[in-house]
Order: sequence, then structure tokens, then C-alpha cells
Amino acid sequence: MKITLFLISSLIALSSFAQINVNITGNIFNSGTDSVYLVQNVNGKTVTHISAPMQKDGNFTLKGSVPAPDYYSVVVKKYPIHIILKPNSEFQIYGDGSNLDQFLNIVNSTESHNMHKFIREQDAWAGRIALAQQELKNETDPAKKDEINKTMRLQGERFQNNQTNFIRSNTNSPALYPALNSIDVKSDFATYESIVTQLDRAFGGSPTIKKLVKQFNAYKQQVQANDRFAPGKPAPDFE
Repeated sequence: MKITLFLISSLIALSSFAQINVNITGNIFNSGTDSVYLVQNVNGKTVTHISAPMQKDGNFTLKGSVPAPDYYSVVVKKYPIHIILKPNSEFQIYGDGSNLDQFLNIVNSTESHNMHKFIREQDAWAGRIALAQQELKNETDPAKKDEINKTMRLQGERFQNNQTNFIRSNTNSPALYPALNSIDVKSDFATYESIVTQLDRAFGGSPTIKKLVKQFNAYKQQVQANDRFAPGKPAPDFE
């Protein structure tokens, strides 16, 4: 069983939490749009909390309140910039709207900057996997198939190393949340549990993390119930 996560989503009713004030400013030139939005995915639907005009020179200000400390996105012409908001969050976003994948900087929120960068890396890796699968499907030459598989193994190792470094560099940070999407709870339970524990410690007031912890604890209890050797259970009789 793999716990499915819906990244950057609020998983508990918004009315259950006190609102917090936020102030996000910045400059994104070459955006080709006249508006910028602060949104959140709530039960599969996009909810816009704050909208603001994008000035001709790229300056913008998103100031107002959101339902709770949690994971949100600033959207510029359909491009989501993944961020973490806490009470009285105040930081800046700068970038080139014509190529935000390459030219984007979140200032005064290191955790948001690190999280967004890692999410883009995850997306790029997922894209490479999809492309390789299509190439293997269309390829008939065994030698070329072997070459594709070898390349993907090397790139997979590189991604795993980058993920390990990301986890180590963001200990006890809300930024760790997207790393769970790349970890199979069944095959790497210890790492998964460690990240959930760190997220609960660092961002336990987030509705998303509250739901995650509840979901994980239920799964853990199920695993232990099915484990004959789990702590607290009578020792099996092998005689």
C-alpha cells in the first residue's frame, strides 16, 4: 500500500482554522499577464484566496488573509509557484515570466524556495520517466532499449541522490512534504515515518499535515496489526 498524497492541498475544512495574514510582493517580468493569484487546492478544486494586478513592469503585491498556515501556490499565467505560508508571512518572489523554471527566486522564505525547486525537479524526473517509457514502447532494437534503460538507471540514481540531499538539508522543515511523493511507504517505511514525524514537529498547525499524520498513524496501526512480530504482541510459538 502506498499512501497517496495530493501535493499543495488543504485536506481539512477551511472553516476549522483561524485565518492568518500574509504579504507577498515581488517582480516577475515578461509574464504576459495582467494578474497574479494566491490559490490552494481544496479537495481537488482550486480556491483563489487573493488576487492582484500585475503591473506592466512586473511588480505585484498579494496582501490579505488565508485560512490557515499551510501549502499554497502563487499562480502566474498558469505557472504554480509552490510556497509555504505561516502567520504573518512576508517574502518576495522574483523571476523571468518567460522561463520561470530556470529563473525564479523566492527571497526571505528559504523553505518555500527549497520546496518549489525540489517539486520542479520531481516534475522533470516524472517527465523523463514518461518519455523513456514511450521510447521503449516504440523501440524495436534491443541494443537501443538497453541503452535507454541504462541511461534511466543512471538518471534515477542521480535523482535519488538529489532527493537524499534534499531531505538531509531540510531537516525539520515544512519543505520536506513533497519528498513523500517519491517514497514508497511500504518499501521505505523508516524514511517515510521520519519525514512525517519531522513535518508534524515543524508544521503541525497545517491542516494538510494534520491530515497526513492522521492518515499515516492509521496505516501504521494497520501494519502493526498484521505483523506477528510487532512490539507488544505475544511471542509466536514455533514449537
